Amino acid sequence: MVMDSALALRATSVVTGSFSIPDLPSYFKYSLRKNSYERQVLFETKGWFFQGDFFVKPRASDSYDRDNFAFLASTCYPEADYLRIRACSDFLILLFHLDDITDDMDTTDTDSVAEIVMNTLRDPYGYDSPTRVGVLIKE
Repeated sequence: MVMDSALALRATSVVTGSFSIPDLPSYFKYSLRKNSYERQVLFETKGWFFQGDFFVKPRASDSYDRDNFAFLASTCYPEADYLRIRACSDFLILLFHLDDITDDMDTTDTDSVAEIVMNTLRDPYGYDSPTRVGVLIKE
């Protein structure tokens, strides 16, 4: 039985270059469900994230449109209410943003970002950081 599944999966693979990628959607039949608030959340999360004069990368908005964090949140939580799906979408874009900015940093700068995040979460009213990360975490 396990061998049959492995053979079936291999038979439906798409070959690209030097390795094959299994065609998982055709192998595992289930319907894609999306949250009804996805479109609204898409625009609101984008508006929240790109507010102010913090961005220096002119194509950052294009990257956001390609990544579509609201779609990811929507398919993961198709039955969530508006506030929950919005929080998930905002969290995902912030999480990926933190990952992107820390990729180019050395250990000291990464530790500084971590301190800003943790201090803002521990004391959102007492700790104030004017950095983009601090402002987004506080919101």
